[in-house]
Amino acid sequence: MDEIVHFAHLQPTLEDCLQEIMSKTQQDRVLQELINIILTGWPEKVSKVQDAVRPYFNFRDELIVQDGVISRGERIVLPLSMRQDMLNKIHKSHIVVEGCLRRARENIFWPGMNAETIDFISRCEICRSLDDKQCKETLVS
Repeated sequence: MDEIVHFAHLQPTLEDCLQEIMSKTQQDRVLQELINIILTGWPEKVSKVQDAVRPYFNFRDELIVQDGVISRGERIVLPLSMRQDMLNKIHKSHIVVEGCLRRARENIFWPGMNAETIDFISRCEICRSLDDKQCKETLVS
């Protein structure tokens, strides 16, 4: 008798994803510095913050550390090594910029994420090939 295949078993689980984020966060020097500052307290002035973690200063009151993972509210701060892969996953269905940004903003965060997402999509060959190539008609009065 044929065995039933459940697709849920073929997909990576949320737990697997969190384990990978924890592991990559431990290997990320900037995020380790950030964890240290979050746990010990932020300096009063941005000028006293190390350059590597300075982009996080404006969000300092929203950042927490739990089980070795940094979050900004409900959004996980992704390590640098995972960002490109996540951009690929977000844009896999080639939805428009606003759709990709909405999808990203639900779960993940890093400083400059919006600009990087827009830049990534603007360089997508598939999306560029589907751009509206028609010229605008001149307005006839």
